[in-house]
Amino acid sequence: MNLENDIAMGIRFLTDGIHQELFETPQYNRIFPRTNEALYLYYPYFLLYDASVLTVSGSGDHVLQAIKMGAREITAFDKNYFAYYYLYLKLGAVNSLSYDEFCAFFGFGPQARRKDIFFSKKTYEKVRPYLKDDILTFWDSLYQRGDFACNYNNLFYSDGVTSNLGKYSYLEERSYPLLKEKIKNVKIKYLSEDLLDLPKVLTKEQQYDTIFLSNIFDWLVQEDTIFNYREGNPKGFETFIHEELSLFLKEDGKCAIYTPLCSFFKTLAEDYLDSPYFSCGERNRVPKRVYVYTKK
Repeated sequence: MNLENDIAMGIRFLTDGIHQELFETPQYNRIFPRTNEALYLYYPYFLLYDASVLTVSGSGDHVLQAIKMGAREITAFDKNYFAYYYLYLKLGAVNSLSYDEFCAFFGFGPQARRKDIFFSKKTYEKVRPYLKDDILTFWDSLYQRGDFACNYNNLFYSDGVTSNLGKYSYLEERSYPLLKEKIKNVKIKYLSEDLLDLPKVLTKEQQYDTIFLSNIFDWLVQEDTIFNYREGNPKGFETFIHEELSLFLKEDGKCAIYTPLCSFFKTLAEDYLDSPYFSCGERNRVPKRVYVYTKK
């Protein structure tokens, strides 16, 4: 990552968003403002109190959910450079904003209809003191040179993203003060890496209790990656989890993969993940759309 390049690309997305498909790359791509997963349905099946967690960053909601559930240390990863800046914007917002301010700033709940207050400059000024130097420089530049408060839509995906607070158990109003306390004590490490490159940068001394891969499987399918992983092995994704990523799991540690229930991805998941290595639904006491690998 290079801060100057990241800022330049961020501003380009904001000011020339209508043509963004011409310059999107794996490293510079739109991000999800909020998760499109029902985290509240499957996170409680994993014991995260005092745990070490490896998770995709994406919208940052996986990290916040793990914090709320008591994770001691979290390694977040994402190949999209914008995800790094967005995660730390959310962390800074939790530290600095009230519950209502946070919901309004990120478009959760009833506030989702008020587009005029999304990412408002006034609220951002409250967040600024809680951002470390590179994060602050990035967002200051986007607000000042890219008119982020008005053009934010060009930096985000909107399809399939819900503003329903029921999907975000970390955003329960009654437990928001607890989230603010927990966020002060958790250790967070960030890796700007692709999933398939993680074994090259992780150390075997770092062992995780749980790994959350969100719906990366679906993205790999669309990119045709799992079909040619390791010289065309048709079971590439399954092999990668079992032979490579599991090296960084503790004994009995778990890796969770979420897949939508639409017929295309459901069929592929059944073909590629329904194996001795993975269990799904009642076999592992998790929702049907979640596949779980357990290291034995």
